[in-house]
Amino acid sequence: NRSLLPLRKDTEIVGAAERGTNVRRGALKMGIA
Repeated sequence: NRSLLPLRKDTEIVGAAERGTNVRRGALKMGIA
């Protein structure tokens, strides 16, 4: 179970990064529109 903890943290970081890029893209679209 110890080996799953780093993996879970990595997926959380990736998820947060993906959310950040989506928010930025949405903001750009709102700015253009």
